[in-house]
Amino acid sequence: EKIEIPTAQNELESSTISSKNYSDNIEAAKSSTSTETVVKVDEQEPRDTSVGGANENTRSETQPEHEKEILALPMITELYQIPFDVPRPCSFSVSTIVGARGKGGQYDQLDYPFDIFGTKTCHDIYVADSCNSLILKLSGLKVCAIAGGESPGSAANQLNFPMAMFVDEKRKQVFVSDFEYDRIQKFSLSNMNGHGQTVIGQNGEGDGLDQFNRCYGLFVDKEGQWIYLSDYRNHRVTKWKNVEDGNHSESVLVAGGHGQGSSSNQLNYPRDICVDESENNIYICDYFNHRVQRWSLDDLEAGGVTVVGGHGEGFGLDQLSYPMSITLDSSNKALYVADSGNNRIIKLSVLPSLKQAVSEIILGTSLGQGPSHLFLPRKLFVDNYSNQLYIVGTGNHRLQKFIITGSASTSSGGKDCFKFETV
Repeated sequence: EKIEIPTAQNELESSTISSKNYSDNIEAAKSSTSTETVVKVDEQEPRDTSVGGANENTRSETQPEHEKEILALPMITELYQIPFDVPRPCSFSVSTIVGARGKGGQYDQLDYPFDIFGTKTCHDIYVADSCNSLILKLSGLKVCAIAGGESPGSAANQLNFPMAMFVDEKRKQVFVSDFEYDRIQKFSLSNMNGHGQTVIGQNGEGDGLDQFNRCYGLFVDKEGQWIYLSDYRNHRVTKWKNVEDGNHSESVLVAGGHGQGSSSNQLNYPRDICVDESENNIYICDYFNHRVQRWSLDDLEAGGVTVVGGHGEGFGLDQLSYPMSITLDSSNKALYVADSGNNRIIKLSVLPSLKQAVSEIILGTSLGQGPSHLFLPRKLFVDNYSNQLYIVGTGNHRLQKFIITGSASTSSGGKDCFKFETV
């Protein structure tokens, strides 16, 4: 029995995962709500997701015409005490920031969100609301559309299933993988006119070094010189010069590029990527090989080293099941992996001297739509300043915030208890 993970309107065939761990629960999870409590949110008017659009009744008289509508999110708080079967080293409180009312196109809903990015200084959150074809910016309890939101299309002010993004906070730019058109769009956060520039992808999809074929992961270095992307169907990772006119000659091969496979110099449909610039390493979610690979940017010919997984699909601490996302906590030298097929988050303590990282489960293993559950976690990021972990899930169409609250208490039954808070 198989489960199809929606990845794009025409990309379902490449994202079918085994459901052996939770096949009996899948249909119930799709239609159920939390049994612990019922969260009610007042009905609101649909959000205006068009670039430059707004409801004139809510627009400030002084708001420039080109700015997006900014709407306040409702706040509802409830507490939970949830037992978990797998011991964890710490406890969390969790807030559902967007998506408590399920899938949709209103301002407090998401429709298959596939990426999230958090800035370090402003603490803003950006979300790729993929089926709604727009990029959202969340500041506190306010949300606005910064790109897309018109009907899906290829114009400069349109997107068609934005899959991945990267925010260059220093230069006030947002890079977006416009999935269906195989292009990388750059949007300015300074003028906020909603018109993107194609910086990669002028030559259409293909396998040449001046082309790519579906991108699930983006990274821009701190100098703003190089754009790294995961070239999904070409089983490789490449980097491109970040030039203003987008007139690239060709990219540079970083990882893979030796055909589809599981050897150290091969990848099998790479998904997300992140770069540790202090160590000059790149980490890659090697999706169909069920592993995370580390490539040294100083010695690309050496091939990749498996830091977790690579022992077949499974639920053990040395196994993964279709890892979709990876995030680096550079201050603590830790990696967080969205082990999506297992509906859990893995933390890896990465040491250069270790061939494989030390891993631990910090969240998940319980499939569902309740506030404590993960359902196909797609992307996450860590806010070191506030000790928070943000996760978007494609299965439950929501953005959640997990706050580490301290050591977990253990009940007489030997299960850890976690306090949850839905906002």
